[in-house]
Amino acid sequence: MHVCVAGYLSTAGIAIPAADGARTMLAGWDPDATWWLTDVLSFAGPPEDWRADDRAPFGWTQAARH
Repeated sequence: MHVCVAGYLSTAGIAIPAADGARTMLAGWDPDATWWLTDVLSFAGPPEDWRADDRAPFGWTQAARH
């Protein structure tokens, strides 16, 4: 994936509408950077559920599984 300078400057820091009223944001990218993505996934462990938590150090807490 390549983010050109113009694309970065026009979208960085802006909430962009996504499906079902959700929003997304261009974050963690550098202008004019290229990242090569592959479709190979490897799982590090079983799935985990997380929930937003304003009191947690990073704003998220792992949800208890029932």
